[in-house]
Amino acid sequence: MTPPPRHDRRRPPFRGSRLRERRGVGEVLAPPPSFDPPDVPVFAVAACLDRVAKILSRAIGQVAREHGATVGQVLIVDALLRTPGGMTAKELASALAIRPGSLTGMIDTLVARDVLRRERVPGDARQQRLVLLDGAKDLVAALPKMNDEVAALMRDVDPAVLEQLGAAASTAEINIRKLSDLPDTPAISSRS
Repeated sequence: MTPPPRHDRRRPPFRGSRLRERRGVGEVLAPPPSFDPPDVPVFAVAACLDRVAKILSRAIGQVAREHGATVGQVLIVDALLRTPGGMTAKELASALAIRPGSLTGMIDTLVARDVLRRERVPGDARQQRLVLLDGAKDLVAALPKMNDEVAALMRDVDPAVLEQLGAAASTAEINIRKLSDLPDTPAISSRS
């Protein structure tokens, strides 16, 4: 019995762009359609805030990496620092507006580094509270440097405008959380 023929799996030699082959050489493409941009001021504000958040996150990330952490891990430490008695993973995920599944790996890493610990919630064997340990000192000490990095990026913003922006962002978050049925999160509000 003869085995079936083996196909040569090598790619054919390069013969130029496959796209050009499909279009035909020298074929002129139609110009792309032009669109009038819609009037979407709220979307424009959201897109701008997203870009600003990404830029600031990069600055915070540089400092976090110097301390062997990620931005998410630093945000966890900051949220727990602002919440005496700790938080459950569900509360923390809500406070940081991330999925609980995304939080698990970060929590596991911080537990392994002795930055935080899981403690049973009295009266509910299924619930665990996350509390900071002495190992969090390094990341807590990094928070002022992160603040300085962000302040340096915002140095040309008028302090009054920055205060208004902070108030507007806090109000927007509260309103969005209400509309999204997300719980209010005093854990990550600014310190008084």
